[in-house]
Amino acid sequence: MFFCNVMKIKDYREGIRLVVYKKKKNKILYLILKRKLRWNGYETLKGGKLKNETDAQAIRRELKEETSLKPKEIVNLNLKSKFLYPKKYQKMFHKRGFIGNCYIVRAEGKIKLSKEHSSYRWLDYDKAKKLITFKENKLILKIANEILKKA
Repeated sequence: MFFCNVMKIKDYREGIRLVVYKKKKNKILYLILKRKLRWNGYETLKGGKLKNETDAQAIRRELKEETSLKPKEIVNLNLKSKFLYPKKYQKMFHKRGFIGNCYIVRAEGKIKLSKEHSSYRWLDYDKAKKLITFKENKLILKIANEILKKA
């Protein structure tokens, strides 16, 4: 008998991952957040979806909760971000990991960070890519950058 240990979608906390950007003097600048809750490092914005919440609703809510920014333009990357939680967080979330649809979001407003992040930076692609902690997040940023450069 063949056994394959495949995790099902229900084993993952569903959410969204956002590559947030703004244009300044014809340059694209990306929002990079310094995480302080549960781990330390740099990332793009991500968050879980509430029950019966659409991606569009989650994008607006998470953007507001974590940064106080408002979305002005949203582009679906048609990608999923997926990772496993460390064991202690699997128990906390009652899920083995996170899976989220990825979007590019042009946002406006004045930033006010939530308790999840200690600081932020608006950076060009090369500087943002160097700071981001995880390889998968760097790849999502790269794909978003390629799309925005062509636009």
